[in-house]
Amino acid sequence: MNDELDKIVLEKLKKIEEGLITTKPFLNIEEVSTFTEISKSTIYKLTSTRQIPYYKKAKNLVFDRIEIEKWLKLDKIVSIEEIDKESDNFFF
Repeated sequence: MNDELDKIVLEKLKKIEEGLITTKPFLNIEEVSTFTEISKSTIYKLTSTRQIPYYKKAKNLVFDRIEIEKWLKLDKIVSIEEIDKESDNFFF
């Protein structure tokens, strides 16, 4: 029973941590990983190929949360409904 309670507490703490991350203006690599649900190793690869916006202060990588949110919205897959609306606007 103790393990079950520990699991519940850890899940709640994780949700609180995620909520705090969404209010911070700048994030470190671990916070970006949590925020985006992308592994730290993938984040490092994305920075090395300059595919994700970041800043480097000394040896630390720093990410602007708003820029990361915008980056996540890039390459949107357009829905059928959006295509239909756009085609209606085009022809009428």
